[in-house]
Amino acid sequence: MNSKSTSFSSVVAIDNGSKQLHVLFLPYFATGHIIPLVNAARLFTSRGGVKVTILTTHRNASLFRSSIDNSLISIATLKFPSTEVGLPEGIENFSSASSTEIASKLFGGIYLLQKPMEDKIREIHPDCIFSDMYFPWTALQPHEYLMEYSKSSNFSVPDLPDKIEFNLSQLTDDLIKPADERNAFDELLDRTRESEDQSYGIVHDTFYELEPAYADY
Repeated sequence: MNSKSTSFSSVVAIDNGSKQLHVLFLPYFATGHIIPLVNAARLFTSRGGVKVTILTTHRNASLFRSSIDNSLISIATLKFPSTEVGLPEGIENFSSASSTEIASKLFGGIYLLQKPMEDKIREIHPDCIFSDMYFPWTALQPHEYLMEYSKSSNFSVPDLPDKIEFNLSQLTDDLIKPADERNAFDELLDRTRESEDQSYGIVHDTFYELEPAYADY
């Protein structure tokens, strides 16, 4: 997530021969991630001729169901595996996590949902998946990004409108941790970066006047 954006998501296209474009939105289970994707879904429907479905769990759907036009946006829901990960029913969002233990169980539950989500996506068969960055399994391809440039203590990020230099001490831990110290969240971030090249685009929550050089880029 870059410092000038509140969130970003990836877009993966699927050819299903449909006459009406059908876009599936896949928000991550945190309120700060759900809100921008639901807003993006509204924007898609405002263009006309676009069918939109949002795939999430029952409790997360309740956070935005009343704010959307159900004639334009469909909601597909899955049961969160609360019992399997030892969580009380209804805790399905990181905004409800009151401890690191609960957050860890939520993370485990989301991991278990990958297969049911994949099955549901095959059933829905959309033309395009508008996916949150933390569902990297929707698009997979190796991508080195900053890892390649972090081998030296000081380095510049190439091919950007500005000259941006970093020191290793400024990088997030997941980029520089030794292999034996990495955890499940570090691995998720790796897969998130790896999914970027496979996506047809990355959607940033920003506006042109804030960073015109980067919008043009």
